[in-house]
Amino acid sequence: MTRKAVVIGVDHSSGNPLNSCILDAQEISKLLSKNADGSDNFEITELHDATVNEALNAVQELFQSEADVALFYFSGHGGLYQSVGSLQMTDGPLMLKGLMESVLESNSQNRIVILDSCFSGDVGNILSNQSLLVPGVTFMSACKRNEVSKCVKGRCSLYTSCIVDALSGGAADLFGDVSLDSIHSYADKILSSGGQHPVFKTSANEFLSLRKAAPRISKDELKEALLLFPNVDSQFQLDPSFEETNVDGSQDRHLKPYAIDENVRIFKKLQRLQGFGLVIPNDADYMYWAAMKSKSCSLTPIGQAYWRIFSNN
Repeated sequence: MTRKAVVIGVDHSSGNPLNSCILDAQEISKLLSKNADGSDNFEITELHDATVNEALNAVQELFQSEADVALFYFSGHGGLYQSVGSLQMTDGPLMLKGLMESVLESNSQNRIVILDSCFSGDVGNILSNQSLLVPGVTFMSACKRNEVSKCVKGRCSLYTSCIVDALSGGAADLFGDVSLDSIHSYADKILSSGGQHPVFKTSANEFLSLRKAAPRISKDELKEALLLFPNVDSQFQLDPSFEETNVDGSQDRHLKPYAIDENVRIFKKLQRLQGFGLVIPNDADYMYWAAMKSKSCSLTPIGQAYWRIFSNN
């Protein structure tokens, strides 16, 4: 799959000088260029303090390339020029309407626009008002049309910081995939409480992982652990032999039957699933007490969903 991205950071434009936007671009480029395992991800074109022509040329080349995934990221001043949203380059405004026309005319299967600038949510209004959102387009912005994107001096802006954390694994699923909607959800939960509301609009018709972070568990390991439950609503019976510390002569609490190696191995798998929110102990607050009191454990609703997937494969 061909993946290309244009990443622009503009600290110096007609507005007040900024000090985080080039840093934003550098951090985004670094994460998008490689997956966590070091494998190639996006082919990056990174521009600092770009002019309007430089930005336009990069955007047009990106969205005319017919890459499978074409991504445009911008960090810098945003504005409303003649009541229309714009991105401020070093020598003037790049109009959002023109940007989105290039996006919508592209033949790339997946087109992504991520804007970290004040008033950048105006693209959402352009798409909604003109019904231009064609299949395969995703738009993300730091804030609504009437809001500002906040930053901290000497550090990445708040929105880009959320994206960086999400791409680093904060928004990854069990297998390490970081999707666009998970990035938005991650950022929205953090920023909305402070009065900044990220915007997310998409017409994507397939799952797209923007980056592969370190997986928390392999699919084979998850399947093996889940299928310890014969049925989706089964209760897995436990007893003291599943608890590793329950050995004869131990200074800790110990009960018969004492720890059995195979049961201990199974119990560690179940405890790991609990850590992922897939298993819950029954009639006990912790898995330890479920074992020591000979209780059981069951799959949670999301655990049951994964069980159904793997039981059919």
